Amino acid sequence: MTRLFIASRSEVMLNKNLENRKYLREKEVSDIYGINRHTLARQRWGDYGLPYIIQGRKEGTNKGGIILYDIEDIEKSLKKKGSK
Repeated sequence: MTRLFIASRSEVMLNKNLENRKYLREKEVSDIYGINRHTLARQRWGDYGLPYIIQGRKEGTNKGGIILYDIEDIEKSLKKKGSK
């Protein structure tokens, strides 16, 4: 019996052009690195954890915008934590 692997739409989107991208969204970081989205949110709120930027947020507000994680910063941060 032959089993076929059918990738979900999100898996296809993650693999598509990943090598050409500099940033990942929160869900992509969660899917690729296995870090729960709530953990990422808690780390942002507590001002620790993976470095991130917020794109498109209006000046002087704490709402809106897109949270992005730099792939190189993620790799550096995880390597640093792994070497301790």
